[in-house]
Amino acid sequence: MNRDAGRLGAAQHWFRVELPSDPAMLPWVSHGLRTFLRASGWSRRDTFRIDLAVNEAMHNAITHGNSRRADRTVELVVSDVEDGVWFDVVDRGNGFDVGRLQSVTERNREMLEGGRGVALMLRLMDNVEVVRGPGENRVRMWKTRPGAMEMRKAG
Repeated sequence: MNRDAGRLGAAQHWFRVELPSDPAMLPWVSHGLRTFLRASGWSRRDTFRIDLAVNEAMHNAITHGNSRRADRTVELVVSDVEDGVWFDVVDRGNGFDVGRLQSVTERNREMLEGGRGVALMLRLMDNVEVVRGPGENRVRMWKTRPGAMEMRKAG
């Protein structure tokens, strides 16, 4: 996979949106993301799965990262590259310790409140990283384009 292509300059198509920490904005982001993915050739199934993972990351950023504070924003950057697509969700909060989450299996079995969004992201995406930095937290997700590995081997 061409991981260096996650930079906007190398992206075939990309978009960025910054919005207030208000969950009411999520349907608008979801609509735009689905439209973008379908126009970029992603199947309905993959579009649904990606949208679900990104929506969970956005909701977590608003609710947990920014504590729904109106003075903090959440940012989504989508970079569609040859092998797949990058999604960066950035909040301006304190973050959380990913290591404290239970395994996906335990979390789903217990159906406890909290942690299921991260479990979904891990299950639906090919790679999920959480990066804490000064004044921001970033969830970086990658989804490989179907057939990308086969095309690379053939080419």
